[in-house]
Amino acid sequence: MNIEWLIVHHTAVSRDDNPEQFDAVKNYHISKGWGDIGYHYFIEPDGEIKNGREDHVTGAHTIGYNDKSLGICLTGNFDQEDPTIGQMDSLRRLLNELMVEYKVVRDNIVPHRKFANKTCYGSRLSDSWARDLTGINNDMVFYKEKNNSAVYQLGADGKYHPIITGELFKSLYGEFEDNEIVEKDSLEPKGHRLAMLDF
Repeated sequence: MNIEWLIVHHTAVSRDDNPEQFDAVKNYHISKGWGDIGYHYFIEPDGEIKNGREDHVTGAHTIGYNDKSLGICLTGNFDQEDPTIGQMDSLRRLLNELMVEYKVVRDNIVPHRKFANKTCYGSRLSDSWARDLTGINNDMVFYKEKNNSAVYQLGADGKYHPIITGELFKSLYGEFEDNEIVEKDSLEPKGHRLAMLDF
């Protein structure tokens, strides 16, 4: 199988209704005659990555692209809730590993909805959300200002660009303690209060 795409899904079932969904999804897919869970990887709310199909086995998750992609599914309904920090960190690490192993370009990390008339991986997340996670590193900064906090990434143009903002930022990171805030006078406009991400 020639892996060109990394396609990210959500289960569309809230973790409040069922916090661990791997077995339920696997049993459902088997009941449909698929032989196994349709995804290659599955990430539970605590960040645990569970293995589905072997990478060389064609998946059953995205019509028309199963023979050229790996499917990764996260527990949760991201139309109404956000991924956990554990899920985001595990997804980030997994995507980076798979990009290297299979030489997948970043632009080919996509939500299921790119190829289907669905909201999957959830309407609360942008089309570039999963792809943007792969860039989180020491060039990422928090920007904290009253009612306007965000995660920014240092781009190739030397400028910082927002990738996690608004309510998603608040739900994932909350507020910083004062001793976590540092001044970065080299940024524009000067005097922004920033703290480095710690992964």
